[in-house]
Amino acid sequence: MKNAPTPATYDLDAVGRGSTASGPRPRRPRSPAWLPVVLLLTNGLVGMLTLADVPPALLLLFEAVDAVAVVIVWRSPHWTAGQKWSGLALALVLPGILRLVWNLGIPEDMNDRGIWRGVLVVATLALNVGGCVHLWRARGR
Repeated sequence: MKNAPTPATYDLDAVGRGSTASGPRPRRPRSPAWLPVVLLLTNGLVGMLTLADVPPALLLLFEAVDAVAVVIVWRSPHWTAGQKWSGLALALVLPGILRLVWNLGIPEDMNDRGIWRGVLVVATLALNVGGCVHLWRARGR
């Protein structure tokens, strides 16, 4: 009983721990899981306008919405890194590559251009919806 703590040492320990020890930092609130999925989906649907004549300011707005959705997904704890990569690749990267091929690789005077445009619209829409569905189903609850 020689080393038994006294009430005085308890008080000193409590004061010392309170002033020097740091507890866990409180977590900042994160965006809900539905927000980036909705942003990616609506932007993908509206992104079909990029195949038509659209003012550059509107295209810049679409790209800004994409950037916001990517930042929200990457900072979100709802998905693992692999789920984030696969979802964003399906929802943004692959449709963007298809649009780039359309804009740079398909000549204006090509026969059956309208048919290929329809194929591109369906493919980009399917990829975008597939990426959004993947993110929605893979989210941590």
